[in-house]
Amino acid sequence: MVKKLLFCTFAGLAFASGTAWAADSRGELAGKVVEQANGQEKPVPNAVVRLRIFHNQKEVAGAETKADNTGNYRFVDLDTDPANFYVTGTERGGVPFRSNGDRFHRSKSLQMADLVIYPVRPDPGDIRGNEIILLEFGRRNVIKASHSVELRNEGTTPYDPRGERGTPIDLTLPKGGFELNLMGSLSQENTRVDEATSKLHLRLPIAPGPSGAVKVEYSYLFPYEHRSVSFDFPMSVSRDKLTLVLSEKDYRIRSALLTRQSPQTIKGKSYYFYTSGPVGPNEATSLTVSGLPMPGDVASGLLYSGLGAVLVAAIYFAVRPSRTPIAPKESEQAKKQGLAALTELERKFQGGSISSAQYHSEKERWLELLFDLQQEERAKPAA
Repeated sequence: MVKKLLFCTFAGLAFASGTAWAADSRGELAGKVVEQANGQEKPVPNAVVRLRIFHNQKEVAGAETKADNTGNYRFVDLDTDPANFYVTGTERGGVPFRSNGDRFHRSKSLQMADLVIYPVRPDPGDIRGNEIILLEFGRRNVIKASHSVELRNEGTTPYDPRGERGTPIDLTLPKGGFELNLMGSLSQENTRVDEATSKLHLRLPIAPGPSGAVKVEYSYLFPYEHRSVSFDFPMSVSRDKLTLVLSEKDYRIRSALLTRQSPQTIKGKSYYFYTSGPVGPNEATSLTVSGLPMPGDVASGLLYSGLGAVLVAAIYFAVRPSRTPIAPKESEQAKKQGLAALTELERKFQGGSISSAQYHSEKERWLELLFDLQQEERAKPAA
């Protein structure tokens, strides 16, 4: 059996815990890799097992070993500090499997629960969803679209697209959009934006049954140039229902798919609802919204609505004087600078190093710059 230390931030995997537990107390961790199929389990020989070690909720070290011919594995010479949390994992076909994790509990031996490998379905054929889209309109010819999607697995086999043969779930993004904000279950690790096709690829595992459902939330901004704009929000999996919500004002909607419902008042604000019946995979969901506000119109307040929650979104679009267009090379540099500044601003705000007022003030300034750059590019004559 071969064990290899992968990384460690403290020599010898010894961590200061601030407890009376002996810092030099060493122990071993053992477990078994099994495959579960058709209600039966069998050992998985020679599986590569990785150990991840957490201390105060931070990953601080890791090691790797190989199971024997009966699926059993063992890690030795580990710090048994009860403050440390140990998680084991393995892979098959690029799909990761992991244990729930455990602690030593002031003992020198830790027997982990079986590390179970189970069959997965790499394509989303059993996945269905419900989607809510909230559209909000500001003074600067910019629309904010906020999507809340619940995805559930109606099959009996877990869906996991992270492997070599995995097929992601595709969501459509509008061309020319910017300021994509990933929320809920989404992160840069399980999503990828395909700029060529304007698709957001999701690689989220979804377990069968109601408890395995996942909620996906994301938002973005995109400009419009006229008082009417057309949308299409196809998705690569079936949706039982698509709900479109307009805030503050009931703009004119033309759609063969959506039916107007009764408006609702939430926390003193009016919301107008349009719903559809079942929508098939990649089925067109074309709609046109007319009567949109233009610069100089009185703008409505901006609200963001998730599934059942209404949150104030501090993004305002103030009219500012036009400026002299800049050269293409300088424009590209300014765009990169603006995107980098927004990323750094978000990091500082999430880390608590700047106030909410400073965050929103700076964010508005950089968004206005990016919007102006995009409008200049659109106004350039075709080559």
